[in-house]
Amino acid sequence: MMRYFKIISIYLLVFFICGCAVQDRVQQQRAQYTEPPFQIETFDTQIIHHEEVSGDIRLVVAAIVEQMRNEDNTSQYVSFNNRGSHRLTYPAFHFNGFSLTSTLIQNYNCETVNNVNECYLDGFFTFADDFQRTSIDYFNVEYAVHDNSIVIHDSFAVNAPPTIPRLQAYIVPREDFSKVVDRADSYYSFYAGIVSSAHNIVPTDEEQRQHEKLEQMSFFERLRSGVTREREDNVVIIFAMDRLTPNAEFEVQVTESLYSSNSLVTPEYINYQGWRAAIFGGNFAIDRDNFYIKAYYEPAIDIYPDGTERILAGLFTPEKDYEGQKKVQRERMSQQREHTPREGPLSRGESVLDTSDRSDARIIQTRLAELGYYNMIIDGLWGPGSRGALEQFQRSSGLEASGWNLQTQRSLFEGTGR
Repeated sequence: MMRYFKIISIYLLVFFICGCAVQDRVQQQRAQYTEPPFQIETFDTQIIHHEEVSGDIRLVVAAIVEQMRNEDNTSQYVSFNNRGSHRLTYPAFHFNGFSLTSTLIQNYNCETVNNVNECYLDGFFTFADDFQRTSIDYFNVEYAVHDNSIVIHDSFAVNAPPTIPRLQAYIVPREDFSKVVDRADSYYSFYAGIVSSAHNIVPTDEEQRQHEKLEQMSFFERLRSGVTREREDNVVIIFAMDRLTPNAEFEVQVTESLYSSNSLVTPEYINYQGWRAAIFGGNFAIDRDNFYIKAYYEPAIDIYPDGTERILAGLFTPEKDYEGQKKVQRERMSQQREHTPREGPLSRGESVLDTSDRSDARIIQTRLAELGYYNMIIDGLWGPGSRGALEQFQRSSGLEASGWNLQTQRSLFEGTGR
């Protein structure tokens, strides 16, 4: 098994944050456990609308986020005390390209001292970008509320560790990987290039039939069938999509058996402002060579019960997702049995949806989510995740992955009555 692997030389990439237009393909991710590593007890939370939050909290939170983005304070009602301690910015990261997606208030206390409300506030911000990378940041702030102003005495923010980081794994032909590295001028373009160049792990209908046929054969029948897959030079990349703290450990092992701890290769690692990636190369064939890619995570802080320090955050294998596709096919057959096939204006092609129209895009995203291809926010924004889900559907349906078109629409809404 060792001969199938070799350590690759990774070019030193200097990334700069910048926007870029990308064409996303399948998001090839499989993280599974034989059993949960531990039980997580969640605390009670209350969701309240923005307009229901007290005015001082809204103003203070806005000022804190502006400082974290290294922007000027735009509020005429909030100021920072120059004599206080304010540690809100990171040396080289100012959340460019990231949106604030949620704010969790953990503690909020106010008491009146000399006719002034002295307040303490802490909680967590969640930021996310278009690729669904996230950063969770803890903050605390002490401030005073006067009649017509708010003065922030002390403020602090720090990257908080995710409980279990979300992982994505991709297998890319070595030649294509080299092209991606040569062209990449930012983390975004590197990530987008990897995703668009990766092997598709969603099997086609023909591959699914061949796989089921092989499963029914004996070992010698398989040998006589002559079915083989040629090995090629590939590069495997595992992305941690959640920002990790500086002291956190992210380790990837490649083992011959599930329970072995002897890694066949030592990956190279990238740490871009807290977003980690592991990269290794090998000469192998998908659906032929069996090995296990294990991603371990150690947050370097006591967040797990029972003294657990390190967990298996992701387990990947170089095989197509035949079991997942079987589930999709069973669900389709079940839906066909339960509902008499009928056609509507979308499946008949009487009206054509437009992905640039948010209302139309929501309809498409909803249908892709119903079929299990789309697992992101249904927001009507047709971005990389939507395009990747659409391409998965097209490939699994035997259609050409050529973007949104009438043929795809008719197939997507067939039998729905829509």
